[in-house]
Amino acid sequence: MSAGSREEEPTTPTKFGRYDIVELLATGGMARVYKASTSANRIFTIKKILPEFSHNQEFIKMFLEEAKISLSLKHSNIVRVIDFGVIDGTYYLAMEYVFGKDIGSLLKKTLEKKIHVPIDVACQIIIQCCRGMEYAHRLTDAFGTSLGIIHRDISPPNIFLSYNGEAKILDFGIAKAISAAENKNTRSGVLKGKFSYMSPEQTLGEYLTAQSDLFSLGIVLHELLTSRSLFYTRDEIETLERVRKADVAPPSKTRKGVPRELDEIVLRALQPKIKRRYESCGQFADDLESLLRIHYPRTDRRAAAKFLRLMFEDDFQARLEPALAEGWKDVFISGGDDQDLMLDRQKEASSSTRSNTHGLRVGVFQKILYDPKISRKLYATIRVVAGVFTLIALGTLFLQSDNGKSLIQSWKVGISSPPEVEAVTKVEQTPNLPLERGSLVWWVNEAELAEKQGDILRAIENLERALKINPYERELLVRRQFLQLKRGELDVCEWFRVQKDVSDADQLLAGGACQELSGNYERAVVAYSDFVKRFSLDPRSESTRRIISTLIKQQNL
Repeated sequence: MSAGSREEEPTTPTKFGRYDIVELLATGGMARVYKASTSANRIFTIKKILPEFSHNQEFIKMFLEEAKISLSLKHSNIVRVIDFGVIDGTYYLAMEYVFGKDIGSLLKKTLEKKIHVPIDVACQIIIQCCRGMEYAHRLTDAFGTSLGIIHRDISPPNIFLSYNGEAKILDFGIAKAISAAENKNTRSGVLKGKFSYMSPEQTLGEYLTAQSDLFSLGIVLHELLTSRSLFYTRDEIETLERVRKADVAPPSKTRKGVPRELDEIVLRALQPKIKRRYESCGQFADDLESLLRIHYPRTDRRAAAKFLRLMFEDDFQARLEPALAEGWKDVFISGGDDQDLMLDRQKEASSSTRSNTHGLRVGVFQKILYDPKISRKLYATIRVVAGVFTLIALGTLFLQSDNGKSLIQSWKVGISSPPEVEAVTKVEQTPNLPLERGSLVWWVNEAELAEKQGDILRAIENLERALKINPYERELLVRRQFLQLKRGELDVCEWFRVQKDVSDADQLLAGGACQELSGNYERAVVAYSDFVKRFSLDPRSESTRRIISTLIKQQNL
């Protein structure tokens, strides 16, 4: 957990049991939240119950239930609880510290700046939340019996996004396990959580399933896409009525550019009838991932990290140096996702000569090699300089040639020599010479001829020979991969998935072909249709239309 909203407290304690209190992060209705460290230099978030609640037996029971449930949750998309207990009469939880911001703060910041959360970033956040909730929903005890965990309070303030683009759900404080169903604090019929993020069945006090949390995640996704509250009003009764009706407009009605498929996914998650929703958070996440592969094939969690850092640039820069000293690893510099939790790192505080790979300042050469912003600028500069030198070299060679010398002479005299003009005319009228057998162009032409004759294998072999001559011909490589797809080689799908410099048109066509080979004909038609719609002038659009018609007829779609 991290600071969603920081507060000043001059009397902040410096010692709490074995924990050293570093700073006050936030104060809620039931607890204060601190950043703390231990003698082993581990960083935690300490949640301390306020004194007025420490003597409330019912509340303490609920608090201890939270701790027991949370201790069993160990997933990268859930804020981990490491320890709990009571010190000097004050109950507490020790939790993972997240270097980032809560989604509520992110939404407020986007409203201030009058911009939308990017569509792929919104989907990335919800996909990760779905994975975390799917894990919690399926958690079992030692005997394989489901614990029946339901969060019941999914909302933007309870979802954190780290500056590495990792979304984490926190506060299972009103979650309920079936094994504790008799506890009166969480029995059916008692309303808990934030009204505007409840499911219809939760507002009615009915028995809750995992699909209640799924509905709440659908609300958060809708609000991330539209930058508007979906059900909230100032009147709580009216808010509850709006939730029960769940009359939801598609996000594209508010925000242009939202894909039609995303509208369908959001509306399915927000169905008032449980049977019409997704069966699980896992299915919800799978459909969102499929949509990203088609519409945003190059996105990943780093897109979320970049957007969060852009929105909270001052906060990120102010907290970066302490975070690096505490062992935080930047996903943009380390080259991959951080698999180690900050609280689990091991550091030797007493050693002054130890290696501190995370605390060192990044050198110039490291920035050039790994910082994408700097490397892009450097490569662009190199290309411009190389282009200028190439033009100078070609100009020099031309001026040293006979034609160049004659051109200079003609310019000096003021007229062009008739014999030279005639020579140029003869050169222009010289008929095309036959292609040299075995040249790159010759093999490409042979491949085209073989493809027209339906001999796909021979066409692939000819393209491979051409690529041996010039392995940097990207278009030929992509063309060969498409021919392999025609032969039914599904391994090629993975190649297209990981490529970053393949055009959107090629990605869409490859995606459709892969879905078709896998038997997912409906998704294939969606991908093909999107290609035809977006790239109607592409020469391949006509043949793609024929493929769509054939699939619809054959598969009765």
